[in-house]
Amino acid sequence: MTPSGLSSEHAGAGLAAGIAVPPAPDLEAEAKAKAAEDAQAAAEANAKAEAKAAAKAAERAAELERVRQAAAALDIASLGAVSSASLSAAVEAGATRLPMADVSQFPTQGTGVLSDDDGPISIAWEGHDNGALVGVSGVSRAVALPATLVVSDSLSNIKGIGPFIEEKLNMLGITTYAQLAEMDEDMMDRVNEAIEFFPGRVKRDRWVEQARGFVDSANTEESGKSEGARA
Repeated sequence: MTPSGLSSEHAGAGLAAGIAVPPAPDLEAEAKAKAAEDAQAAAEANAKAEAKAAAKAAERAAELERVRQAAAALDIASLGAVSSASLSAAVEAGATRLPMADVSQFPTQGTGVLSDDDGPISIAWEGHDNGALVGVSGVSRAVALPATLVVSDSLSNIKGIGPFIEEKLNMLGITTYAQLAEMDEDMMDRVNEAIEFFPGRVKRDRWVEQARGFVDSANTEESGKSEGARA
């Protein structure tokens, strides 16, 4: 057989009759070309995905900055004091120990919001040791001084509050159920506007009532522990 798939006799007959015989396909070259096309398509898809992710991150950062600026116009202190203290030294990403100016402000185990000039991040800790919180998790980036840690609750347990809305609330300085439970009608409207949420959504989702339920539950649990200790 000839490379064209024709027998030598047929090929010779074809040439004799003046019929052009097509060359055999270069399968290796075709495979390389196809692989190059696929690689280019994948690269273009990755570039689009990266550009989309970057645009979304920039939009998110801009939204959080607007919330941070809106916080200045809100009297968050009127919602009650929250235990807090300053970080006494900068920490690197992944730190499991946080040196605090006053570690006594925090329970032995708990969760909190750590904020510096780059914004808030949610963390947890498992104990105290020589003026520091230890067993820390959630330090997703380096944190520079000045930085403050405030005690927090998992606000996303409230219907209508997702992770990003919780981050916005933390940016406003709202980190606990007790603070949400203290909001009046005016504060609900102002918080709703500050976090750029759907108009009236805070009231419709009954954040205050839900938060009060969590506060009452925590108080009941604490009372039970106290009675058990006395017994």
